Amino acid sequence: MSDDASRPFHGNSISLGLHLGEGDTTADKVDQMLREAVLAERFGFDGVTISEHHLGMPMYVPQPLLVANWILSETRRIWSGAAPMLLTLSDPRVVAEQVAWMSARFPGRVGLAVGSGARAADFDGLGRDFDTRFKDFDAALQVLADCVRADGPLGQDWAIGEGCLERVPILCAAMTPRGVDLAIRAGFGVTIAGDLEKIQRLVARYHAAGGTGPVRTMRRVWVGQAPAGALDALDQAYRRSGLDHRGSAFGAYGAPGQVAEEIARFMKEGSLTCVNVRPHFPGVSPSEIAEQIQAFGELVIPRLRELLAQG
Repeated sequence: MSDDASRPFHGNSISLGLHLGEGDTTADKVDQMLREAVLAERFGFDGVTISEHHLGMPMYVPQPLLVANWILSETRRIWSGAAPMLLTLSDPRVVAEQVAWMSARFPGRVGLAVGSGARAADFDGLGRDFDTRFKDFDAALQVLADCVRADGPLGQDWAIGEGCLERVPILCAAMTPRGVDLAIRAGFGVTIAGDLEKIQRLVARYHAAGGTGPVRTMRRVWVGQAPAGALDALDQAYRRSGLDHRGSAFGAYGAPGQVAEEIARFMKEGSLTCVNVRPHFPGVSPSEIAEQIQAFGELVIPRLRELLAQG
């Protein structure tokens, strides 16, 4: 791992996207997530991320910053953060404070990605207006960008005034050209999901406009024979929750070398600085996820780093 890869979202870093798995209670599910984070550190991942949804959506947590704090406390090297966090469902000033204090406690190990949200139930459950989410996100993103600076409106906060938030890489979910433009205006990096052509188009727009921040994407992965029916189960889980899970493809699966080569190709051709891999699928047991984390770390990551180092 290069020194730059140890910075959140930078240097061809390889992160693991965590999801809640099987468990009888909420505590069991959280314990499993923390064990997976510890495994990710042990087997060579650079970071772990947590995504936000509410009201019991399968595999997701409602408070990703809280979980990231737990993970950082349980580990020693890897970085963590909410990615993405739904900024439209929180006060951006409070988010700025929380992340700044995380950065003060865990310097160099905190990252953040924010998005507008796409699931109506999340907004209804928290009393927010789903129809105005894009306008609300635009305003919230600008407030967050203003609050990052030590000389900004929250500069009297101890952590922000010390520059702790300025040291946190922040990404904006950019699924459209408008999203890219918002990230540019805020001075943030971008996180983009989709096929390679879409990513190339949006990343080109970002760089042409002078964007210099991290560029991240997510890929579903599986080392070895993929579980039967896993993609269908994933699609159904998203659709039942009111989301269209675009991308009915794992992204990379099969033999370790094949997985490494596919991800390396995707990162190079997409001009990406970070890939977030996710082996979680509905019905897959905690022991299977643990095996995947180990297999990816031992068999894929070394070869992937070699390929990425070749430029």
